[in-house]
Amino acid sequence: MERLEPVIAEFARVSRPGAVVILSDIHPTMVTFGGGAVFPTNSARFELHFVRDLVHPISEYVRATMAAGLVVRDCREPVVPERVITNNPAYAAVPDAVRRAFEGLPFLLVWSLEKPC
Repeated sequence: MERLEPVIAEFARVSRPGAVVILSDIHPTMVTFGGGAVFPTNSARFELHFVRDLVHPISEYVRATMAAGLVVRDCREPVVPERVITNNPAYAAVPDAVRRAFEGLPFLLVWSLEKPC
């Protein structure tokens, strides 16, 4: 989405008071480096299906959440998992470089938001 505000406002609109909304996205750091939600196929040809993602800084999520009247209960930033590092197409050629580039970086952004009673 170009803008987070309408999306988070809609989550708030359809949620009952006391509801918890879980929102997850590819971390903006990964998006900045060209990462995204990629879905390999079982095709004999090399095909990758993906979801186009835009960079939304964490502050944009916070502002949109506050504008919608939701409260942040938690925010998690899981790091790049080992399988993502070793499945990177460049890993076979330059494993140390790929590992150093991605190891320890935040991979996902997971929010727990609450609609106040």
